[in-house]
Amino acid sequence: MEGPVGFSNLDKVGVLIEGFEHIGSMITWYNHPYYKDHYERLGFVKEKEYMENKFPAGNADPALFTKLNDLIKRRYGLREINFTKTKEVMPMADQMFDLFNETYSKLSSFVPITEVQKAYFKKKYISFINPEYIKFIVDKEDKLIAFSIVMPSFSRALQKANGKLFPLGYSIC
Repeated sequence: MEGPVGFSNLDKVGVLIEGFEHIGSMITWYNHPYYKDHYERLGFVKEKEYMENKFPAGNADPALFTKLNDLIKRRYGLREINFTKTKEVMPMADQMFDLFNETYSKLSSFVPITEVQKAYFKKKYISFINPEYIKFIVDKEDKLIAFSIVMPSFSRALQKANGKLFPLGYSIC
């Protein structure tokens, strides 16, 4: 038995087993510490672990990362694609979901993202994300080989707003 899991690989999964003193991100579940104890009493054991970490960027040497970035781009003929407008992201969004499907296909509980889901996610989420937080890496043939979507944490703000995203009371929970 595996779980808790969502209906797709983009849903939240698992049970928090440590780090209860830290605020979670918007994309992770929160549960109370007794959940772990309850599952263990029932004979469940941890099979997989997902880690969420924070690290101060001040500890990183930007010169080293810039040098490595330049070396890797030259050696493999890669280039980054940066976006300033959502309409620039949309033509490549299907490639992003296809790469996601290809990359995650080896996981035991993998469920591919369907064409209907791609359309839904593009409309609901891609249009909501600041396009400057989306980065694509393509090879010499302009084939997408990597992508990243990063966002600042809104957890503290949502706590202050009692989980309400908009003044009219739309809740994200």
